[in-house]
Amino acid sequence: MRAPLGGGVVVDEKYTALVENVKQLLSEGSTEALTNLVDSLHPADVVDILELLDDSARSAFFHAIPAGKAADIIQELDPEDQTEVIRMMGSARSSEILREMDSDDAADLIGDLPEAKAETLLDLMDSEGDDVRELLRYDEDSSGGIMATEYVTVNMEWTVEKTLAELRHLAPEAETVYYIYVVDADERLVGVLSLRDLVIADLKRKISSIMSRNVLAVPVEADQEEAAQLFKKYRYLALPVVDNDNRLAGIITADDILDVVEEEATEDIQKIAGTMPLDRPYFATSIKELWRSRVVWLMVLFLAESITGKILQNFSTAMQSVIELTFFIP
Repeated sequence: MRAPLGGGVVVDEKYTALVENVKQLLSEGSTEALTNLVDSLHPADVVDILELLDDSARSAFFHAIPAGKAADIIQELDPEDQTEVIRMMGSARSSEILREMDSDDAADLIGDLPEAKAETLLDLMDSEGDDVRELLRYDEDSSGGIMATEYVTVNMEWTVEKTLAELRHLAPEAETVYYIYVVDADERLVGVLSLRDLVIADLKRKISSIMSRNVLAVPVEADQEEAAQLFKKYRYLALPVVDNDNRLAGIITADDILDVVEEEATEDIQKIAGTMPLDRPYFATSIKELWRSRVVWLMVLFLAESITGKILQNFSTAMQSVIELTFFIP
């Protein structure tokens, strides 16, 4: 679950000291020392520190650290706070950070921005912007809407030796390398290979001889719940997404599915409680928002109860005469 800024982090001595340290480094302009500090912390812990900074300090923080580090931290925020961070920075810096984000996360963020702002950022993102534009074409609840385009593919005719050499160049840009997807000369998905199987294989063997041809994929237009069910059944870490010609379009990773499961759980809670749909996960929603989502249905129920009471009042004499009628009161 992504963390909301202002979500009520418990302040202890550790965070108090870190916050003061960050403030001091920002005031001194010590970007190298600040970067070293960020490197020593998990992005989720940095989010806790940001909660205790004002907007001006947050903006200075994201301008001071490398774009890649900023991207890792922003991806830990919930969607509403992600867009707020992007809004308070200039387009040039925002585009630098977005280029470093996973394509699916960047697409989700840009999709929540005003159209003019989104187009400006996409233009500044160059080739990465083209990838995000492609993802924005898909329905947000489809497999295409949650997939990433950073993945590793190898040709089935390659040797293990060539594949390992290529992997060294491709892996840093990929979202995951636990699975390596195998394609034919027409770029159609024909198999899958685990990193373990690749590493222990003889260097001269062809990929076609060690890959598994039993590769399960999900159509790009399929509902994200279908992908979630496959993850649940087979315990995958990633799942390929294919187009109508069985060409690889992207991959869905386990962390993307966690977000889907959380969304579905939130919807189920809302249905049980009789509330209006929420834009963020249940446990990341403020009490005020929860009350506002419930009050409409409470008013409807109050009105229905008032009408029922009025009807019962008009027929009170009949019910006193025939007690059995009370069993039919809704």
